[in-house]
Amino acid sequence: DGVEALADVTDAANVAVAGAVMDSDFSVDGLMRRTGVGAYTTDDPAKSKTFTVIDPKAADDISVFFTDRAITITQIRAVRTGGTDIDWILYHDTTAHGTANTIVGATSTSSGTGDDITSFTDATIPANSFITYIQGTTDGTPTEISLTVYFTED
Repeated sequence: DGVEALADVTDAANVAVAGAVMDSDFSVDGLMRRTGVGAYTTDDPAKSKTFTVIDPKAADDISVFFTDRAITITQIRAVRTGGTDIDWILYHDTTAHGTANTIVGATSTSSGTGDDITSFTDATIPANSFITYIQGTTDGTPTEISLTVYFTED
């Protein structure tokens, strides 16, 4: 009759013959990209979080975000408006406003396009951690600083 025995069973062989993919074909989540006939990979889209401190002052202590997943920070872009520079530190800890682990300390001197930071003291943030911003000294009168934290999920 032309109907394969057990044709209503979806197995890897039938899926492959049809040119489709199964969930078990991937070991990580992400966007699926075809790399060839019957070959696919996943691209993990870039992730980022941006926060802005208005009228930054020395000793500002701000819990800026919480991550329920382990992440690795790959870059930070810091854009200052007003003043001439701002010293700041980012920390990660299991408590809000905690300072157990320094991610990076930096001085933002660039206004407009910002400073790109790619070297870190500790870029690997465990799951269930808070990220805290602590303001150091400022020169001049800055009106804001905006940090974009780029990361991957581990």
